[in-house]
Order: sequence, then C-alpha cells, then structure tokens
Amino acid sequence: MKPKKMLLILALTALPLVIVGLWSMTVPNNKRTDLSIRSFVKVVVRHIRMFSYVPTDEELQSARKRIPLDAWGRSLLYTRVDSNHFTIVSYGQDGEPGGEGEDRDLVAELYIPSTGHVYDISKLEWLRRPLD
Repeated sequence: MKPKKMLLILALTALPLVIVGLWSMTVPNNKRTDLSIRSFVKVVVRHIRMFSYVPTDEELQSARKRIPLDAWGRSLLYTRVDSNHFTIVSYGQDGEPGGEGEDRDLVAELYIPSTGHVYDISKLEWLRRPLD
C-alpha cells in the first residue's frame, strides 16, 4: 500500500476520535449529563411505545448497555414512580444528593397520561428538566 493512501486511511480512522475528544473537552459536564439523561428518556419512551407501560428498573437492565453514563462515569438512576410517572437522576460531580454548581443534581421527571392501558406519548409532560 502506498504511504499516502495509508496516511489518508489513518487520518480518516482517527478523525472521529479526535472530534469526540475535542467535544468532550469543550462541553460542560452538566450539559453532557443532560444529553445522557435525554438519551435515557428516549429508551424509556421506546419501551412505552412497544409494550404500553412504564418499565420497572429491572425491565430496563438489558437496555442499560446502550444508555450512556453521566459525565462523571456513573450510571443514571431510574425510578418508576407509578404507572404513568418516572424519574432519571444524576447526583452530579460529587455523586451525593443535593449540591450546587457541578455537584448539583440533574433530574428529569416525566409524566405520560394514559386512558386505561393506552399511553399518549404525544402528551408526554416534563415535570422537571435536568438543566432547569
């Protein structure tokens, strides 16, 4: 293989890694965690669309492999409050409830109205958003 072609292949292979590295250095931890929480919300909503109910934590275990960690490398905490209501939490940099700045908890709390066993995803209501 020619050196120029090898260099081009190497550059194209490394480029995504460089972009991800630069992105993670420039985006604040709270914003990265907010994006992780929103990805988790999408997983829960997908489950609701498929199975017509808010999943328990145990039911999400297989999906956890696809859910990103918070910006500090910890799993997000999911709680099914009731059949229409769930929360997703990151305890911030310190990993402890409460705090300010980087230690502040990031919480998503959502409610999905239903009639009987039919959930209306179009009316999904954010009771609390992570960066509010």
